[in-house]
Amino acid sequence: MNVKFLLAGALAAGLTIFVWESVSHAALPWHEAYLKQFKDGPAVVKTLQANMQGNGMYFQQQGVFAAISFLPDMADKTHNITGNLVIQFVNDVVLAGLLAVLALRLRGAGVAATGGALALAGLAAGVATRFPDWNWYGFVTAHALIYSADLVIGWFLGGVVLAGLMKKMIPA
Repeated sequence: MNVKFLLAGALAAGLTIFVWESVSHAALPWHEAYLKQFKDGPAVVKTLQANMQGNGMYFQQQGVFAAISFLPDMADKTHNITGNLVIQFVNDVVLAGLLAVLALRLRGAGVAATGGALALAGLAAGVATRFPDWNWYGFVTAHALIYSADLVIGWFLGGVVLAGLMKKMIPA
């Protein structure tokens, strides 16, 4: 195992994936395309607060499944996302480190082939994680498709970076 490559690859591909996710979520409209607003948001929030024990996943036999996350002061979560961004970046670096291990197994496959193989792994991850939510919990189809596509693109880009870095750091 080439530790130097794994560390450099984790940082470089992790940053690449993080940048892609930032563009995907902040600049592209596809994630918001399927999100809806409640007709009477304040009434819904008040009802939820009165009927829940805290943040979490809730299920009701009448066919309702909800993921609920409130800040204690009811502030808008999008105004102070620094902590979430740091956690996401660390997550992406760890993910990229795992992808770097896979890339080492593909050594000599070339940049496009490595990117394609990791894109396929991203598709597998999307199918394994997003489609069960669609099947069991009624998440909209667009959610499963868009998040899976997001993984495919991000992991492809990370794979390309890893393959390029491998060419420079590890002699053939």
